[in-house]
Amino acid sequence: MANYPSLHHVLSSAPPSPAIPDPVPEDIAEDPAYDPELTSPSAQTTAAQLSSVREVSMVEHGIERVGIRFSPALQMQRIEWALDVLRKEAVRSVLDVGCGEGDLLRVLCEPAATVPEDPIRAVEEHNSNVGNGGDDEEDMEKDDEDHNHNRRETRELFLHRIGGLDIDPTVIPEAVKATAPPPNREQEPDHDLFGDAYVRPRWTRLEAEVWQGDLAKHNRRLEGFEAIVALEVVEHLNGPSFQIFPQMVFGTFRPRIVLISTPNFEFNAKFPRSNDPEHSHSHGQKGFLDPTGRTDRVFRHSDHKFEMNEREFQRWCDAAEDWGYTATIGGVGISSHPSYHDDDPSRPLYATQTAIFRLGGQPTRSPRSVRTSELPFMPGSGEKLHAHRLAARHIHEPRGAGAGFRNGKQMRPASDEQIREIVKDTMQRWRAPEVVISALWADPTVAKACAGSKRTLCRAVGGFGDCPGASGRAGDLPEWEVFWPEGPSGMLTIRWKAYPEEPQEEQWGSSHAPEVEMKTDGGW
Repeated sequence: MANYPSLHHVLSSAPPSPAIPDPVPEDIAEDPAYDPELTSPSAQTTAAQLSSVREVSMVEHGIERVGIRFSPALQMQRIEWALDVLRKEAVRSVLDVGCGEGDLLRVLCEPAATVPEDPIRAVEEHNSNVGNGGDDEEDMEKDDEDHNHNRRETRELFLHRIGGLDIDPTVIPEAVKATAPPPNREQEPDHDLFGDAYVRPRWTRLEAEVWQGDLAKHNRRLEGFEAIVALEVVEHLNGPSFQIFPQMVFGTFRPRIVLISTPNFEFNAKFPRSNDPEHSHSHGQKGFLDPTGRTDRVFRHSDHKFEMNEREFQRWCDAAEDWGYTATIGGVGISSHPSYHDDDPSRPLYATQTAIFRLGGQPTRSPRSVRTSELPFMPGSGEKLHAHRLAARHIHEPRGAGAGFRNGKQMRPASDEQIREIVKDTMQRWRAPEVVISALWADPTVAKACAGSKRTLCRAVGGFGDCPGASGRAGDLPEWEVFWPEGPSGMLTIRWKAYPEEPQEEQWGSSHAPEVEMKTDGGW
């Protein structure tokens, strides 16, 4: 396991010494934080039994409970939102706090289709600023004239490190399963498509850890992540934990990006009233009364300590400016019966509120670290008093067509001419003169020849957009064409213009066979 340095921390009035992670034993059994009891057979049995009966938010029950349906499921919409942001921000490491049974971790463990590289764009970038909110007016006018302008392949997520943390030990075994690499099959890298189950090639090494513990307690081995994600977590925190959450995340860990989602209390009013006394209250509202007694609000989950309306959430997010973060507020979750704000019928009322926090502004006060240090006159006064427990550490090594990258080795692509011959052979086998690049890429022979780089494939067949051919310009091979078909659903495609014409097959029954005279005399 790599030794990850701490992020830079703004000095406070009484700054603690920067945390330096201890050397991590290669063998997890020798790691003092490792606790095998978290994944013991009895723990796994308990986790499996609870998995099917674990309480979920009322809105996840759909029509039978709240009279509305989300498609896709609201939980999946939150995950897709998080993945979309992580891709656009080009994040390389992610910590999922409140990871639960590992729904997000499972997706994060999926390998990227290529080695780390930029997606192929139809035209070169006009603005190098990332996240600038859109193109300038000139670019927008050009968009109307050229459907290819600014079109690009989907940006991949190239991760080298992920982590999961949850306070509930009963969800840990499932999270460990979610982050485990696929079985190691002894087979040739080029035969991934023909095994019992297709295993996608992996081009880069990924390290995944699952921890059990309280986020309110510091763990220096969880420092250094570029992004921290907390989906539907903060509403479960009690008073002290909720107060220390921003101090821990924004003031101590200080990732580049923080993603948070939480229920939108205003959406609850859209639930149909209930006649079921078990799930409704005096005014007919479905749900659970505020367990703290601070309000008369009715929540979606029995463990929610609060649910914020939009104004409260905005105010809470704005407070992150104290630590140098700016927030972008949004939402996900439009149901089968869309809801809109009463004061603005054009503005959707989302079931889930979302916030993207970006580090970059100047803090208005010195961030206060919550790291603990062992005092010389109080042995054991440091993190060991509240140590998080390590449940698993998984290493996903390069595999399949990318196996040549194992152990830090480098793969060299074949020559452009060799790549073209492989592509020609594939097209002839498929009897297709033009093929979507992503379909070609599913052939391990093609991907391996390009050493995991789609840009290498594009360059070998003449180039396109911001990926020029060998001559330095796009479209430099008359025999080949790379293009984006018209229409929003079109995908980057390769056309072999010199595809050999196949001999025309004669229609059955059209051959010029000699006519045979039928004799009717003589019978049988």
